[in-house]
Amino acid sequence: MQYSTKWLAKWCLAIWVGFFGAILPLRADPAAASLLDDWYWHAFFSQGLVYTSDNHFAGPSDDDISTDFTEVGLIVGGHLSDEVQVVAQVLSHNLGAMSDGSLQLDYGFVSYQLLSDWDRSVGVKVGRVRSPYGFFNETRDAAHTRNSILLPQSIYMDRLRNLIFARDGVQLFGSVQSGKSLLSWDLVYGEIQINEEYLSEVTRDQRLPGKVDVPYQPMARLIWDWDAGRARLGVTYHPLKYRYKAAVTDLYNSGMLEFGGWIFSAEYNTAAWTLIGEYAITKSELDEILSEQSPRPLFNNRAHSYYLQGIYRFMPGWDVFVRYDGARVKLDQSGMRDIRVEGFSMGVGWKPSPRWLLRAEWHKMNGIIWLSTRENPEGWLNPSWQMVLFQVSYRI
Repeated sequence: MQYSTKWLAKWCLAIWVGFFGAILPLRADPAAASLLDDWYWHAFFSQGLVYTSDNHFAGPSDDDISTDFTEVGLIVGGHLSDEVQVVAQVLSHNLGAMSDGSLQLDYGFVSYQLLSDWDRSVGVKVGRVRSPYGFFNETRDAAHTRNSILLPQSIYMDRLRNLIFARDGVQLFGSVQSGKSLLSWDLVYGEIQINEEYLSEVTRDQRLPGKVDVPYQPMARLIWDWDAGRARLGVTYHPLKYRYKAAVTDLYNSGMLEFGGWIFSAEYNTAAWTLIGEYAITKSELDEILSEQSPRPLFNNRAHSYYLQGIYRFMPGWDVFVRYDGARVKLDQSGMRDIRVEGFSMGVGWKPSPRWLLRAEWHKMNGIIWLSTRENPEGWLNPSWQMVLFQVSYRI
């Protein structure tokens, strides 16, 4: 078993969050207590263990146990007036080479409610806003808001988290209520969080010494909700475009890259059961940067990815899930075979109290496109592999 050098820093942050949580409720000063009435805060901590039969995921896990799977977060928000609210989340997220656990502002924005009555609402957010991507992107970091330790990698790939999670810009949001139906919408115009480090995850090649320039881009989501969450349907449009500026010794050319598409989501809930499915159509365009000398690790492609998941809450505090993930990547190159990936997962969760959550799950995978190039940079990868995860989580 190997331990990250950032282990001490992560635990120091966890201790700080716990100390903050211990002193805040005291409110010894009446004047300070009055000011705090309009503010709220939450904190969460989770630690996971990962074992893989082959390949690496969340640290050195190949035939070993990795502890490089930690999430520590603090959310602080407050109302400056009836219409104006500020919210921010500070996060330390360690997931092996995919995320190093450094402290960062995960999101932070000012929200202004333009309209709010019994059947309509419209507002605007300015700052680093969470991307309205599918059903679960906005709450993916807090273990208590997930149905499993890992979200379906067919849609919410952890190796591409920073490309998906947030954008710096403006978000318009609103909803319309009619009987049991609620229609909510989100429009975002912002800059995605990508740098040279994450570019290798898109191209599947680490030999890109150039720079990345990201323009502001739109994205949109529409969700129909019936009977207070009994049924939900959603559609997301998420174009991702950025310019690559080649270095002098680069094997690639300067040019625009595209990576984005559509997500279609559906969910049905009963008191004991939940059935969820999402389907994504994604396009990757690399033409402009490819040259005759480029190693061409991955050509232009069209990907269809999907999952179907069932959750059963068989007794208070307990749940189990089963899930099938799949993807088909069609390469725009004559003579190249399509890439197919599939995975089967199952797991169990237990909440001994509202603050604590323990989970265990097993994954059987056939394919490697959900593996990070930073964790598996060179050498042969086994396309048929298994993974076992355990996680303990606490929230305040």
